[in-house]
Amino acid sequence: MRNARKRSNRASLASSAEAIQERSHRIRLTDAEARNIAGDVLGGVDPTTLRQTERSEREAALVRLKDAGLSVRQIQRITGLSLGTISNAGR
Repeated sequence: MRNARKRSNRASLASSAEAIQERSHRIRLTDAEARNIAGDVLGGVDPTTLRQTERSEREAALVRLKDAGLSVRQIQRITGLSLGTISNAGR
C-alpha cells in the first residue's frame, strides 16, 4: 500500500513539475499584441463586442481566444468580461 502511494505521489509531483515548466515557457504578450491576435481570431470583430453577443457565440469565441494562447486575464482586459465567464467558457 505504501509503495502505491509513493508511486502516486511521484507521478503527481512529476505532472506538477511539467505544468510549472510549461507555464515558464509561455510567451508573454502585451495587451496590444493580444488585441491584434484577438482581432485575427475573431475575424476582425472588436473583442469588446463579445459582451453583447449571444452566450453560445461568445463562449465559442472565448474558447478560440484561449486556444490562440491568450491568458484568461488578458482576455478579461481586452474584452471586459469577468474572469468567471471566461474561465467557464468551453466547460
